[in-house]
Amino acid sequence: MSANAEKAKLAGVCSVRRKTIRGAFCRLTLNMPMEFPHPAPGQFILISPQPHSYDSQQTRATKFSTRLSRFDMGVPQDRTMLLRPMSIFDYVKAPGRPNGLLTLLFKVVGRGTLSLSGVEPGDRLRFLGPTGNGFNPLECKKTLLVAGGVGISGVNLLCKSLLAGGHPPLFILGVNSKEESPVRLSLTEVVPHHRWAIPKGTEPLRLVVSRMFDIFVPSMVASIYPGDQGAFCGTACELVERLFRANPAYAEKTMLAACGPAPMLEALEETARHYSVRQFLVVLEEKMACGAGTCLGCATRIKDLTDDAREAAFHYERVCTEGPVFDGYRVIYRM
Repeated sequence: MSANAEKAKLAGVCSVRRKTIRGAFCRLTLNMPMEFPHPAPGQFILISPQPHSYDSQQTRATKFSTRLSRFDMGVPQDRTMLLRPMSIFDYVKAPGRPNGLLTLLFKVVGRGTLSLSGVEPGDRLRFLGPTGNGFNPLECKKTLLVAGGVGISGVNLLCKSLLAGGHPPLFILGVNSKEESPVRLSLTEVVPHHRWAIPKGTEPLRLVVSRMFDIFVPSMVASIYPGDQGAFCGTACELVERLFRANPAYAEKTMLAACGPAPMLEALEETARHYSVRQFLVVLEEKMACGAGTCLGCATRIKDLTDDAREAAFHYERVCTEGPVFDGYRVIYRM
């Protein structure tokens, strides 16, 4: 991909500026240090689930009655030591402002994310980043972004970058229901001057765009809950397939970028191959211990660039260093 991972990264402390809870999802806005490098779309940071001041709150034993008592430091049992990898949902550095604002959007699924969702404005968190290889897209006439649920965090910064460059993408968000969306959905009729983003001949899909972001993005929502009025009833993969089926020529000049669960990415790969999508990039999400390529805990299988198309011809690459953005045609999604 690109050489983003070779750029400078910073290990330091940031402070919580704002927190928003929506169901099982949490959005954190952080005040970053002045030295924090501007992240590339697709990069992530590693962040501590507990406030930095927590380290100084540990009780210290002054006397040891036995040889083993020195290990009893009074640390609570819910202590989570490892930093958590989080996609950078957004980053803004206003002119004249020394500190940038970094936004994380995540779903509470375990002890680490539960602890991170409990921080309050003013708390200080340790971090490392930005890290990883971000997007390095080809020059394509059209860009289609697909996110499955909280996978929106992996492609939102790319969306803003394309908009800033004068190339608005078409965005598809797949959710279980409108109420379980990671972002607030305000479904409205398609604005005429945004209709260019939806291929011709797709009239049944010219339904809605949603104000999913702080900016207006031509977007479509796929919901598997049939009661969500204004949303496509089905999965995001089904919506993409319907889009390409109605407009085969659209796929040949499109860059497709996606982030979400592995089954969704695998289904998108099949669709992309069938319709000869020009470029298919994916943001992979894996559990990480070190985030620096040492522990190999996030290694994933990548097909070799050979004439042999057998699945057995593969090698391993690390999501934290070679990724998290990969060529979606080369990733082996099933273990």
